[in-house]
Amino acid sequence: MTKDPVEIKEQRNLVTAALGTLNADQRAALVLVDMEGYSVEEAAKILGCAPGTVKSRCARGQARLLPLLSHLKQAEAGS
Repeated sequence: MTKDPVEIKEQRNLVTAALGTLNADQRAALVLVDMEGYSVEEAAKILGCAPGTVKSRCARGQARLLPLLSHLKQAEAGS
């Protein structure tokens, strides 16, 4: 089943808005690792920090995004 283009755009806008609530470091780490597919090590080199710092930023960012975006996953499961 294909998704409605309007629904896709709305979901993209919600994700973008949620990412905007993160600080720049968390957002950069999440985008590189979770959205762009870089490894933690690659992201650390790009960001100029230790891999553990990238992991921490991703974990904290994901924890902040979860309550903002959990309804998207629930809606998808119900489809």
